[in-house]
Amino acid sequence: MLQKFIKIDNIFKLAFDNDLIFTKHPIAIADGKNISVYDGDKIKDYKLIKESVFPFEIPPMVQAAFPLDFYDNKSAAVIGKDVFSTTEDFVTVLHEFVHCYQWESCELEIKEQMNIYKHYSQKKDGMWEINHEFPYEDKAIIALFEKYFNELSDQNIENAMKYKKEIAENLSDVDYEYMVWQEWKEGYARYIENRILELMDMPLIKGYSKLQGRVSFYDSGALNFDILLKDGKGSKDLKALFEKMLKGDL
Repeated sequence: MLQKFIKIDNIFKLAFDNDLIFTKHPIAIADGKNISVYDGDKIKDYKLIKESVFPFEIPPMVQAAFPLDFYDNKSAAVIGKDVFSTTEDFVTVLHEFVHCYQWESCELEIKEQMNIYKHYSQKKDGMWEINHEFPYEDKAIIALFEKYFNELSDQNIENAMKYKKEIAENLSDVDYEYMVWQEWKEGYARYIENRILELMDMPLIKGYSKLQGRVSFYDSGALNFDILLKDGKGSKDLKALFEKMLKGDL
């Protein structure tokens, strides 16, 4: 385990020195219902701090981030034991660090302003980010998304804004919020992950223009950040960026 943490620490330093990541977080390794939390002053010195048992089994390929109620509610990168070996896995740990930073800096503040969050909070449905029934099969949305994605890819900003506005006009407020939320949350993490891969001369994660579920918004979101963050660095003002994206401003 020590060698793995040394490798993650080296990647973290590369990202930190290039203003892509600002904070480190605990790493929790999941094995069935068991979870082992590693933490320390430096990632290379992380040691086993705490072990706990979840009420449910965690998938062995999980790559997630969420607060650990048994560890002072600290937000942690939660990684399945089967995806904690390769360099790509270690870069994904930093992707999850980004989500930890989002949570600790502004995520809840943004959510509380969203109609979609208020709607699902009333229903006590905490899985809406995964399960929301977005109209992925709507032919008009499919066609507009492809045009929007292609204009983003080419960094044709005015055209991309035009098609995003048309998408918003063809969606309910809740559905549009869902799209932008995924673009902001997962798109930013993917943007940062790609910048790290770029620094390491590794293949980037590239999306497709076809609307294929919520993952398509991760891809369009990353392209948004390619435009919004022209210097190729990260941002500490993620709330302001969400507000720009919600308005369709690039």
